[in-house]
Amino acid sequence: MTYNRDFIFKISFLAFIIVLWIIVLNKTTANFEANIKVDISKTKNQIKSINDNFDIAYTKSYDIDVINFKNSNELVHEKLGNLGFNDNFFCDFKSKIDVSEDIKIVIYLYSDDGFKFFIDSIKYGEFINDRAFSLSKFEIPLTKGIHEGKILYFQGYGQLGIKVEYEVAGKKYLWGENSKYIKFLKV
Repeated sequence: MTYNRDFIFKISFLAFIIVLWIIVLNKTTANFEANIKVDISKTKNQIKSINDNFDIAYTKSYDIDVINFKNSNELVHEKLGNLGFNDNFFCDFKSKIDVSEDIKIVIYLYSDDGFKFFIDSIKYGEFINDRAFSLSKFEIPLTKGIHEGKILYFQGYGQLGIKVEYEVAGKKYLWGENSKYIKFLKV
């Protein structure tokens, strides 16, 4: 059986396209352990406080690895890229942690604008109004076992960003990164 040059060229070109598609797919597909769920809701109305009533236009859900959205004009995740939100939106982050022993952690929560931070439905920190990218720091005692974390965050207008770290045994980790004492579980 003989093949003409045109047929061989078409097969070679098709193989090249398939390989290129696989390479692009691997580069653009998020490949990380996503143990935090975030629902992001765009509002129809302007937001000035975390306690405002929100008239929701639409909501998008994402699974993310860490809460680290850089201070900028758009909501950008390091691995997922630009999520398409820039003003008047609300985030509801949910996480589940397994604590290996009774410990105290320190939370470093940087935000522009406001937030509320909960562990097992107990509020440990908040800033209810809009503000420039700033730090809020608070201590949380944790007992051994499974705990549920929840962070509510809003962005009104202008610059935005949220980054959450926890410190345990003198070392800082992004919220979502495992340590010797805290393991993040799938939500």
